[in-house]
Amino acid sequence: MQHQEMLHFFATLFGRDRRLQPRHPCRLRVTLGVPGRRSPIGGTIRNISTEGFLFTPHGQMGFVPAHAVRLTVGEQSFAAQVQQRSAHGLHCRFVRPLSQEQLAALLRLSGAEAAEEVEPA
Repeated sequence: MQHQEMLHFFATLFGRDRRLQPRHPCRLRVTLGVPGRRSPIGGTIRNISTEGFLFTPHGQMGFVPAHAVRLTVGEQSFAAQVQQRSAHGLHCRFVRPLSQEQLAALLRLSGAEAAEEVEPA
């Protein structure tokens, strides 16, 4: 067994973070489309990787079953699957992992949004 595989095995065995891709903290305003809902849920991505993201809603989310959702960021849209719901929000996995370029673009956009929030009026 190679070193990376062993690390993954033990991390899984002992209940640590099992993600193979690093999560990047961010504050990215998005909408989450849920099948069966008329309007999307507005919220913020708190962390993201090429594999998935944590979505925190702006206000009450209501029931969101563990199924397909559509993440929209500006003009871009990504298919995702709800993996878990927690006190922090929805933990989602991208149906098709992001490329490094897509991830970098979203992180740049997140940085621009964060700068807008702190600028004095």
